Amino acid sequence: MKLLKKNPILSLFNEFVVDSPLPSNINYLYGFGSLLALILGLQILTGIFLAMHYTPNIDYAFNSVEHICRDVNYGWLLRYAHSNGASFFFICVYIHIGRGLYYGSYNKPRMGLWYVGIIIYFIMMGTGFLGYVLPWGQMSFWGELFCPKCLSIEHLQLPFILPYTRSNKRIGPHNFDILSLIFGSLLGDGYAEKHGNGTRIRFYQESSHKDYLLWLHQIIVLQGYTLNEIPQLHTRLGNYGKIRSFIRFNTYTFTSFNWIHDCWYILNENNLIKIIPNCLEEYLSPLALAIWIMDDGGKVSSGMKLATNSLKFTEVENLSYILNQKYQLSTSIISAGVPNQYNIYIPKKSMNKLIDIVGIYIHPSMKYKLEK
Repeated sequence: MKLLKKNPILSLFNEFVVDSPLPSNINYLYGFGSLLALILGLQILTGIFLAMHYTPNIDYAFNSVEHICRDVNYGWLLRYAHSNGASFFFICVYIHIGRGLYYGSYNKPRMGLWYVGIIIYFIMMGTGFLGYVLPWGQMSFWGELFCPKCLSIEHLQLPFILPYTRSNKRIGPHNFDILSLIFGSLLGDGYAEKHGNGTRIRFYQESSHKDYLLWLHQIIVLQGYTLNEIPQLHTRLGNYGKIRSFIRFNTYTFTSFNWIHDCWYILNENNLIKIIPNCLEEYLSPLALAIWIMDDGGKVSSGMKLATNSLKFTEVENLSYILNQKYQLSTSIISAGVPNQYNIYIPKKSMNKLIDIVGIYIHPSMKYKLEK
């Protein structure tokens, strides 16, 4: 015992561990400080081993984490011990802080100790944030993008839904529903157009389908892809001098929409021609099919006609094949009444199946297209 008290290094251990005065009401809550030290040691240890295989490069970080989990012996154990250890560390921190608040540990003579603890807490938050973004997965990317902006009131909106964010700052990934909606609209009356260094999607309908387009606009607003301003009616001069009313709106411009433009359009003698992309089957979901029907579908007798006038015969054949293979719908290709223009016809025997597939997505103003 004399050595513990006389040795300058061991005396510190003796002062804080052996001879440290303790309150009479000590309980298990007082053990979380020591538990934090244990978890911190494990975090440092697992972090060192993970750092041996981690690649601090934006192009390789995620792959290096996958490599750790899949190829390194017990790498998965180290990775999950480290990530879950961080969560348990903060759980213990909050319990430790809560105990200090409950028992008044912030009062004299421990005010200095409390302030040091608060400083350590903020340092831990910064360190935790850095560890959060290191894997550079989706959560890391969004965390890195959004969390620093929380320090400023003017940036409380996600940056990819701000109307004046540059297109190369607007980011994805885009969820499957919005892509399905876009693909369905491009099969119909929608079109993609280059705007600056990105692409935006325009939605267009005659005034007779105003309710449908406003409903579509609201869906895209809720997804965060366009301004929350009600589209207004416009007029144009139609055939024979007739004034026609229409309504339209467009999404924000995204560089991450450029691939959509590239797969839907080809350049032919300085003119852009819409084609059917090879990836259409993947994105022709029930929602996309419903949008296509609401845009270009028409009731014919007891069946339905899908207008595909602008497409080549081989592309119409491909569409017909996809409908048959993916949804087991009977289809036939019919003449549009104009040379070299064709439509897809869905007969009466497939209408019940079609209603089952798309019925829940059809806007009330468009249900007449599916009526028997």
